[in-house]
Amino acid sequence: MSAAERMRLRRREIACVWGAQPPQRGLSVLDHVLVPLLIDRRDRRGALRLAREALLACEAEHCASMELDELSDGERQRVAIARALTIEPRLLLADGPASSLSLVEREAIMVLLSSLAREARVAVLITAGDSEALIRADPILYLCDGRLVNPQDSEQGGRVYRFPGRSRRAAADA
Repeated sequence: MSAAERMRLRRREIACVWGAQPPQRGLSVLDHVLVPLLIDRRDRRGALRLAREALLACEAEHCASMELDELSDGERQRVAIARALTIEPRLLLADGPASSLSLVEREAIMVLLSSLAREARVAVLITAGDSEALIRADPILYLCDGRLVNPQDSEQGGRVYRFPGRSRRAAADA
């Protein structure tokens, strides 16, 4: 795969949401959510429609005209997820998406990610330092030193959950 093909894959198929993001000044929420679409040279009218739909899906439409530094941490995470969704990715990487949130917001974000995985047919890969965040996960797979491990054979203990009736490849493509 060429460098251009890898970049296109990352821009159009894989989206990322980080746990702790410093607020950016001077951008409205709507403009922030539009950025990936405008970088990809999408039609502005269509991009605005997609951005508004993503904000609505993430229950953050009320934030559209606000600036990012005016948002609560929970609202900021919803906006980050909306921004990631605008490219209609096949894979959403979420690194500790609820780690800095209150218990109520943490649950709301995990419910949102779980429903997006089902309804938008997006594979969501979440890294989490606490087991509470994993309660809503369908398969739970463990990595150790970059390798998939069976946690029953490791120091961590636990189980590896898999999608019923699907191969690993099919689960990864879901």
